[in-house]
Amino acid sequence: NSPAIQPNFAFSWKGFSVGAWGSYGITQQTMQLNDTTFVNLGNYAETDFYISYTYKWFTVMFFDFFLPNGMNPNTDNNYYDLKKATTGHTIEGSLIFNGPEKLPLQVMVSTLLWGADKNKDTTGVVGLGDKNNFSTYIEASYPFEISKLKMSLKPFVGASLKESSWYGEKVGVINLGFTAKKEIPITSVYSLPVQFSVITNPVYKSMFLVFGISI
Repeated sequence: NSPAIQPNFAFSWKGFSVGAWGSYGITQQTMQLNDTTFVNLGNYAETDFYISYTYKWFTVMFFDFFLPNGMNPNTDNNYYDLKKATTGHTIEGSLIFNGPEKLPLQVMVSTLLWGADKNKDTTGVVGLGDKNNFSTYIEASYPFEISKLKMSLKPFVGASLKESSWYGEKVGVINLGFTAKKEIPITSVYSLPVQFSVITNPVYKSMFLVFGISI
């Protein structure tokens, strides 16, 4: 529930791509525990590095997510802690299919391979165990252009394939909606890219509206 700045930098060469992406909350966010109790989560922060290789329609990608303590993102973040039991890093491997122009279907399968994605503990709480949970997410989308409106539209559907502290303790469709993108002319040589997303999580019966501007 906070606006965010999300810097991104990438370098590509002959199918290889290396980049960095981050997200930083402008204001503090809160979580409601019950009717009267709210917990201050601080300003959200995330720093990721990634590497990928694309050959024709397929891309293999590895992400290093660094997510600080979930209850207080600005406390106890040790970026150099690489111990399996305490690290804030999570390594994700993804296989992505991008169809040809005549059939622009996109399919992605991602699994968290190592790090802060843990299985159940002895009491059955997901995320507090001592072994990797291998949380897996799959998503399909179909981007296309609406020429009369000079905009692109991308409907998508994504699902979590197992119980997870990342995606939720319920298996099923957790990401359903569409993203619309359009470039608004500012000058004769510059246009401002804007986007708007409508996202729902059917498993948890939640709804999100997201607006973004790229510079």
